[in-house]
Amino acid sequence: MYTKYYKLNDKKILVYGSKDSDKICETLEINGAKVYKESIFQIILSLPIRILKFFLLLKKINRNSINTKNFFSLSLTVFYLNLLNPNIVLSGLFLDIHYNKLAKIIISTRFIAIQIGSGNGKISFSNESRYKHWLEQGISEFWILGNFFIQYFINEGLNYNKISVLGSLSNSLYIYKNNLEEPNYKIKKKYDLCIISNIKKEYPNYISNQEFYMNLHKAVIKLNLNVVFAGRYSKKKDPSGYLMEKKYFDKYLGKKINFIEFDEFSTYRASDESLVTIGDYTTALLESFARGNKIIVVNTSKYKELNFFIDGVWDLKEYD
Repeated sequence: MYTKYYKLNDKKILVYGSKDSDKICETLEINGAKVYKESIFQIILSLPIRILKFFLLLKKINRNSINTKNFFSLSLTVFYLNLLNPNIVLSGLFLDIHYNKLAKIIISTRFIAIQIGSGNGKISFSNESRYKHWLEQGISEFWILGNFFIQYFINEGLNYNKISVLGSLSNSLYIYKNNLEEPNYKIKKKYDLCIISNIKKEYPNYISNQEFYMNLHKAVIKLNLNVVFAGRYSKKKDPSGYLMEKKYFDKYLGKKINFIEFDEFSTYRASDESLVTIGDYTTALLESFARGNKIIVVNTSKYKELNFFIDGVWDLKEYD
C-alpha cells in the first residue's frame, strides 16, 4: 500500500494509493505542504489509545468485510491509518473499493477522492460505473473536474451534496510550470493538427476510431498537413502499451505524421503547439478546450455516452 504523509498548516494529510498520487503529492508540495514524520516518542505515547480505538472499530470492519481474508486485510489498513491518525486522506478517484470502506469505518477522518481523468467520457457515469458503487460504499467527498459532471450524478439519482469542483490538477500543474516558473514562456504554433491518442482495445469506440483514423490519414496526405500524434504510453513506464500504440500508429497513421512518446506534459505541449487538436472524448482534449485551444471531438461510434458534454461546431459524428 503506497502512502505519503504531509503536514499543511495544522492538518496532517495522507496520500493513499499509487494511482495518480504523483499529481496529488506535487500539488500539495507546491502549496507548501511538507513531508511529515511522527516522532517515535509520540507514536509510543499514543499507542495504547490507538489500539483501544482499533478494537472499538472491529465490529465495523467485520460488517464491511466480504470474507476472512478481506477482514484481515481491512483490519491491517485500519490499524495503520489509526496509528498515523491523519486529519485528511486523499486518493485518486479510480482506486479499489477497499479505500471506500475505510471512509465508512474511520468516520473521524475526512476521506476525499479526487478525479484526475474523465474516464472515457460520460460512459463512466453509467449505472454500472464505479462512481455509483463508490457513493453507496460511503466515500465522504468527491472532488471532480467540472460542474458539468454534477449533472451526471443528478441524472443517475445519486447524492451530490458532498461533491465539489476542483478542476484539473494536471492542467494546473502544466500551467504553473510553464507560466509561473517560466514567466517568459511563449507557445509557438508548429503543427496544423494534433491527434490525441486514446487507443485502448477495451474502449467501446476502438473499432470506430480505427476506421476514422484510417480516413483521417488519407485527408492529411491529400492536404499536406503538418500533424503530430501525441501518444498516451511511455516506453519506459508502460512498454506493452507503448508497443501496442506504436504498432497501431505505424499501421494506420505512420506516413508523414510525427509521433511523440508520452511524458508528463507531452500531450499538453503538442496540443498547445497546434492550430487544432482532434481526438475522442479524453481528459486531455477537455483540458485543451479549457486552455482555449480549438478542438474537434470525434465520436463516430454508436455510443451516445461518448459525445462531448457541450454540443457545438467541434462535434464530429459523421464523415465522408
